[in-house]
Amino acid sequence: MTRIGNNFIAEYAKSSDLTLVNNSLEKVKNLSKQEVNNEKKIKEATNGFEALLLQEMFKSLWSTVETKGWMGETESNEAKIYRDMLNQALADSIASGKGIGIKDVVKKEFSKGSL
Repeated sequence: MTRIGNNFIAEYAKSSDLTLVNNSLEKVKNLSKQEVNNEKKIKEATNGFEALLLQEMFKSLWSTVETKGWMGETESNEAKIYRDMLNQALADSIASGKGIGIKDVVKKEFSKGSL
């Protein structure tokens, strides 16, 4: 397995999903206090936050799909890892574009100074 794959597996295994979202939100809050004028860092933080929320949404959506092989076998660990990698890539791609509007709301809150 490649180094990237091993890093992904290690990162996935060592943290819970809710902790990732909370840590990302804390990063956004800390960033708002320290570096409000730095648009690039704000954009990076809000994109990351939106990507994490999208990833959680995709995970919930996948939980509603029956995942058995064509011969009735249960889903392998490898398939789960690749599906999680697909979810991450989709979430990053959507968040780096227009997104679904979450990052715009967070940026607006930055400008108000309420975060």
